[in-house]
Amino acid sequence: MALGVGTDFMTAVPMIVIGALSGSLTLLADAMRRSLLTLLELFAFLMLRRIHRGRLPYDPAAERTKKAAARAAAKRIKRQAREYAA
Repeated sequence: MALGVGTDFMTAVPMIVIGALSGSLTLLADAMRRSLLTLLELFAFLMLRRIHRGRLPYDPAAERTKKAAARAAAKRIKRQAREYAA
């Protein structure tokens, strides 16, 4: 994953430079999109690394509670949608 972040960064920099020098808005837009995705990938990598090393508290019980709450909310929305359609 670290290799992917590094590679994405190394390809985004030339895209920005070439896009700026050539005046290609398409290339600049694609470079911006790619840079944002690289930042997202970097954030995910850092969070997974922290969880793995135990520096970020991760509570599986809290995750189960969140999933149960989401399921309950989904069932309620589904029920309301059926009542509304009827």
